[in-house]
Amino acid sequence: MKKFVEFANFIWDEFLSVDTKGQLGPGNKKLIDAQKNSLCLMNTDIMAVAANLTGGKGSSLALLNTIKGVKVPEFFVVTTAGFKAHF
Repeated sequence: MKKFVEFANFIWDEFLSVDTKGQLGPGNKKLIDAQKNSLCLMNTDIMAVAANLTGGKGSSLALLNTIKGVKVPEFFVVTTAGFKAHF
């Protein structure tokens, strides 16, 4: 588990440092904060890769979506905040 967390943190750091879809980058804190408080996220949203917001399956699929050549159908995930708001 420790190696997975290290790998995920490495990917996260690299992912945030590159502006590949016009919404990423360390200077876009307002968008990231808005997505952290969202009830659901699309797989193209930057915060969809955060397992604490979208769960393991959602974050893994969103991470796969960032790799060139890997095709993942569009999807949305209900965030943990959305789940808690419902129940």
